[in-house]
Amino acid sequence: MVLESVAIATQGMLVWADTIEYVFLAIILILIHNSAIKVAGSPLTKKWANFGLVIAAICTLDFYAEVLRFAEWGLFSHISLYISSTNQIIFFPAWLIWLGIQLPAVPKFQQEDSAVPNDLQLNDE
Repeated sequence: MVLESVAIATQGMLVWADTIEYVFLAIILILIHNSAIKVAGSPLTKKWANFGLVIAAICTLDFYAEVLRFAEWGLFSHISLYISSTNQIIFFPAWLIWLGIQLPAVPKFQQEDSAVPNDLQLNDE
């Protein structure tokens, strides 16, 4: 009896933790999109940033599906499972790989756009 109660409580906490995870991921991806679009000449492409925005929309849909599971358990648990699986297995790893391909250009971009005056840089002296 106690073990079953603990299992049910743990499952409930995990559902809410996953739900909050998708909300925060959507917020982070929207912020990354805004910062990548606003910087002129950014080494991160706009297509990549827009793909992140699509993933943020999918995360939002997953959040709604997770919350609506409490209204209609059978239907929305299947929808949430499909959305979560697609997002975690296909879209987000593809976004991360695309980010990894673009990362070698970032140090070159930072060196060209250095806003630090020469007298404020650290020297080995």
